[in-house]
Amino acid sequence: MPRKRILLIDDEALVLEELTETFEFEGFEVTTASSGNDALNLPEIDDVDVIISDLKMPGLSGIDLFKLLKERADFKAAVILLSGHGAQNEHDQAIEIGVQAFLSKPIDVVDLVAAVENAMKPQH
Repeated sequence: MPRKRILLIDDEALVLEELTETFEFEGFEVTTASSGNDALNLPEIDDVDVIISDLKMPGLSGIDLFKLLKERADFKAAVILLSGHGAQNEHDQAIEIGVQAFLSKPIDVVDLVAAVENAMKPQH
């Protein structure tokens, strides 16, 4: 069975800790970053299956990070954005540029795990 690799990006350490525990329990190999800039410098960023990123972070926002990643030739991961701010225009923009899912905080881990599993299904 192939490894399921996920990258979690959030500037809140507690969120990273809780989501890491959740996804490791679900059988994922988890890498974390505390900012979009840190994530871009990770050598494994091109090898993950799914990226879950906070929308609002110091430096690069989740949307800005996704735009930069889309420009990379070897980028293939599905991206899920999390937001504690229910901004409809950011939600619409994220979906329009190809973000797989946009979920509101506080996170329902059942919904998030389902969104990740859905994102990992082969797209036709």
